[in-house]
Amino acid sequence: MRPIRKLFAVLIFLFGAFSILKAQNPPELINNTEFRPVAKEAVDSLYNANPQAARQLLEPWKQRYPGHPLWILFDGMELWWQILADLENTSLDEEFFNLMGRADYEAGRLLSRQSDHADALIIKAVSNGYIARQHANREDWLTSVNKARKAFSAYQYMLEVQPESARPQACGRAKTLLCSVSARRVSYRKNSILVFAGWG
Repeated sequence: MRPIRKLFAVLIFLFGAFSILKAQNPPELINNTEFRPVAKEAVDSLYNANPQAARQLLEPWKQRYPGHPLWILFDGMELWWQILADLENTSLDEEFFNLMGRADYEAGRLLSRQSDHADALIIKAVSNGYIARQHANREDWLTSVNKARKAFSAYQYMLEVQPESARPQACGRAKTLLCSVSARRVSYRKNSILVFAGWG
């Protein structure tokens, strides 16, 4: 009789622990209709070289959900625009790869708890897309292709499990913080290789 009680206690504990972990997952902001226009405006601000305005727009959301991996991705996106100002300068590459790698890692941790988390899938796709793009800029083609494959795979999976969230029309214009992944091609020698899944 006692082994059954112990087993029952262990099962209750595991169920409780699983419930707590599930409850700690950040929400899917992509599916929040209040967040979408803010995200679009923040990305537009980044594109217009106004990162301060973008940060101000996102600050209330960051305060509400401080553990969301989106903010690591956003830091990497901000750094991306500094890199684009002078592509010959490699001094920011390591910091950029670290930020985007952390965003990918944290999204992966979130996906291990909830395999269809829309934000995590898009963060995984976008962060790897940016990494692929920068490796292509540095003519590191093999790494670029591998990262692009990882980005595209995350995006394809999202199309399967959250088709409405993955489509650009779900967020209005295609340049929102979480849902504007598109595939691009670059040419390597005479073969055309998919190397970047990134912003449309």
